[in-house]
Amino acid sequence: MINYLKKIIDFICYIFKFILSPPFCLYCRSYLYDYTVLCQGCSNLIKPILSIKLKNPDIDVYAISDYKDPIKPLILAKTYSDRTASISLAYLIWRYTILSKLEFDYLVPVPLHFIRESIRGYNQAEVIAKELAFLSGKTMLKCIKRIKKTKLQSRLSSVERQDNVKNVFQALDLKNIDIEGKTFVLVDDLITTGATLKNCAKALSKFKPKKIYGIVGCRVCS
Repeated sequence: MINYLKKIIDFICYIFKFILSPPFCLYCRSYLYDYTVLCQGCSNLIKPILSIKLKNPDIDVYAISDYKDPIKPLILAKTYSDRTASISLAYLIWRYTILSKLEFDYLVPVPLHFIRESIRGYNQAEVIAKELAFLSGKTMLKCIKRIKKTKLQSRLSSVERQDNVKNVFQALDLKNIDIEGKTFVLVDDLITTGATLKNCAKALSKFKPKKIYGIVGCRVCS
């Protein structure tokens, strides 16, 4: 009953969001004749990343596109604490990746350290995962935490990125949740080397997952 009411409230918020927001393309600002994120011209620029294969552990990762326009500004908006950009990113993920066709049980946002999250005001991966949960009808599950504050990955080399997130994530002790042997989708805004997603997946190994996927906004070509 509570979940049903929550879905109704989420739907009402969804309607009001579009009533209050002008229907303009978020990239070129041209007028939209329906409530989409991007106009047709900007949408045509998107080249979805069909699959990125990570090893040890094995993860299939899907992205909207490479880290470039028209998606790049939505990623950068987190710098300005623009939560709505992350919501828009979720809708583009749903539209341009194969997430809607995957069989999975839980959406798991990549956690921020609590200090960084308090400074920004939110975790962009969590906002994206929450919207994807609404669109898919699945459950967002915060089942891993970041136990160390790390350097920003964007400022590090490929080797340094691997070391920076090693043993940083820890699975939570969840009770009364059917979680073992399930399929998880890790959610983040960016992927470069895949170090963050791989270490999150290692933390999820506590739950003996059937399969782990990754869904991100963009792939950064290093």
